[in-house]
Amino acid sequence: MSTFEQDFDAIILSESHGGPTGTIVALCFHDAESPETPDGAEAVARYLQPASRQASVTGCIDNNSTVGCVPYGVTAWHSGAGSPWNGAIEGYEHSGYARQTSAEWLDPYSAAMLDRSARHFAKRCKALGIPPRKIGPDQLARAIATRNPADGGICGHYDITLAAGVYGGHTDPGPNFPWDHYIDLVRAY
Repeated sequence: MSTFEQDFDAIILSESHGGPTGTIVALCFHDAESPETPDGAEAVARYLQPASRQASVTGCIDNNSTVGCVPYGVTAWHSGAGSPWNGAIEGYEHSGYARQTSAEWLDPYSAAMLDRSARHFAKRCKALGIPPRKIGPDQLARAIATRNPADGGICGHYDITLAAGVYGGHTDPGPNFPWDHYIDLVRAY
């Protein structure tokens, strides 16, 4: 199994995080609500770096890099739902916006980013014993309750919002995100 340092192209550690995670049962796809630029992952990681942000993710991904922010086994503050959600889900920010159309999620920039992300998610699913499948709010809540990775999968931030009942919570990666295509990529790797 590879290490945190081996799994990322660069490391920009966040000062905001909690203690040790529990058993990880899901990987969360967040969109960063940021432009699709070649340094998008680095820009979001730097934005989340200071403790004053009170938010963090395991990593940030753009079309050409994967940046580690909170080491494996340490709780990132990304769910908006607090405990136990943060300690059971690894969160990853991706360049782009929840308002993107299906075509925008599949343009050349996004295609490269989704491929890079799918490779990383496939590696993490294998390492953590998480099935490479899309799960919805009910499945996510069940996985959180059982703390069994076999009950888990890959979710969007919106699934956390619904499962945890976060009023005014996030809706990313949005209604036009190509989940079937993305999960096929993860499974292929």
